[in-house]
This record gives sequence, structure tokens and C-alpha cells, in this order.
Amino acid sequence: MNSFLPQRIGRLEYFTWWLPLPILYVFVTALYSVENTSYAAFGGPSLILLFAYMITFWIIVAPRRCRDLDKSGWFVLWGLVPVANIVVGLYLMFAAGTQGPNKYGPQPSKRIAIWSYVRQGVHSASRQSGPRA
Repeated sequence: MNSFLPQRIGRLEYFTWWLPLPILYVFVTALYSVENTSYAAFGGPSLILLFAYMITFWIIVAPRRCRDLDKSGWFVLWGLVPVANIVVGLYLMFAAGTQGPNKYGPQPSKRIAIWSYVRQGVHSASRQSGPRA
């Protein structure tokens, strides 16, 4: 199993991955509201960034949260159904995960994912670079 992306993630880790979505949405909305900017200059790239993050979130992160709830990753497809998407989103955000190991792997740790991954990447990069001559 890949240690960088565990099979299961808990509520707190899911929330840290979800948090940039509303922030990016506010940013994109603010770009559209500025009168002197053109859509081609700022709106297009920011909208692509938001869409790319949303796709990444629903393909990689949400199924891992489903696995913590002892459900298949295909459960996120309910997010495509109107009204059910709200229920599914709230369920993934607030439902307690399975205690102990389940069929998808061991119980996730209580770490905050993004910051531990950044720290892990910086630490491994500093080890690889070594002393400079």
C-alpha cells in the first residue's frame, strides 16, 4: 500500500482536503465581480484550477473517506444525484469512521493530511539534496 495516500482517511483529514474548495470558490467569484478584468485573462485559468481541484477531490479523496466509513469508493457517485449530493456531502464530513481496521485497511491516524504531507515532502527533499559543494 502506498504510504503517501492511505486507503482510509478520517473526518479531520477529509475536512483539510475539503477546505480549499470554498476558498477557491470565493476567489473565483471575486475575480468575476471585478469590473476591469476580462474573463479570458483571469476567469478561465481560475475556473480551470477550481474544476481540477474538485475533480481531484472527488476521484482521490472522497472514495478514501468512504472506505473509512466501510463503504465502497463508488458510494461517491451518489454525489451526482440532486439532493442526495447534500446528504452524501454531510455524511462524509460528519459521520464517524469505522473503529479499528476494516476491509479497506487499518484505522487512519489523527494527523492533518495536507500539512503532514508537505512536511514529509520537505523533509525527504532536504535528505536527498545533501551537502552542496
